[in-house]
Amino acid sequence: MMNPAKAVSACLGAAACLAVSASSFAAITAPVYIDFGAGDGNGNGDLGLRTTGAPVPNTWNSVGFNAGSSSDTVALLDKDGNATGATVTITDGFNWYNAAGSPAGTSGDAAEFWQGGNDSLYIQVGGDDSAAFELTGLDAGVIYTLTYFASRDPAGDNRSGQLRATGASVVTSAELDAANNATEVVSFDVAADLTGKISVELLRGPSSTSDFTYLNALKVEAIPEPASLALLGLGGLCLIARRR
Repeated sequence: MMNPAKAVSACLGAAACLAVSASSFAAITAPVYIDFGAGDGNGNGDLGLRTTGAPVPNTWNSVGFNAGSSSDTVALLDKDGNATGATVTITDGFNWYNAAGSPAGTSGDAAEFWQGGNDSLYIQVGGDDSAAFELTGLDAGVIYTLTYFASRDPAGDNRSGQLRATGASVVTSAELDAANNATEVVSFDVAADLTGKISVELLRGPSSTSDFTYLNALKVEAIPEPASLALLGLGGLCLIARRR
């Protein structure tokens, strides 16, 4: 029977190895919030960081309007203002920006988006009817949860949209109706490809009766990889062994 002290030592050694493995997956360790809208407020596409000072999240990454294709890139910070090494780049420009989001703020599932919910970028049938952006500098193969919020208020028709993400596979989100929306979001999971990239397109939803489709805000979260989960479990076993 292994000496308890040796068992703890072996556990801690294995945990250290897993910690080294898990540390290589560190591009996004806290949620990242991206606000799509007017940017600096004048529609000139002033891409950059906007710090709100609110408790959650403390930091928003602001992506402003850019007509046509754009190679402008924003270095993403997490909700606490820490650099992630990840970036967002508009690859297919939106039609225009809109400041008629949720005027009274957001609540329910959309509560965390209240700071970024009042402005949006949109596409339009008969105008610029497609838009896309890339998330790069992610950890290859790691699964990310994308949560998006869209709102246009007032609106008297169905203004549903979807996001289609291409990483290690292609995933299309459920529809989200932006019309008068202040409470609903849509979340879905997609793994980054081997280069650490996820490409995202904004699509007009099948249920839409409008020419307009919106994107107000996006949250990006990494799902803990198996090495991290194993590390947590092994840490617990070490504590049990030590208590014995």
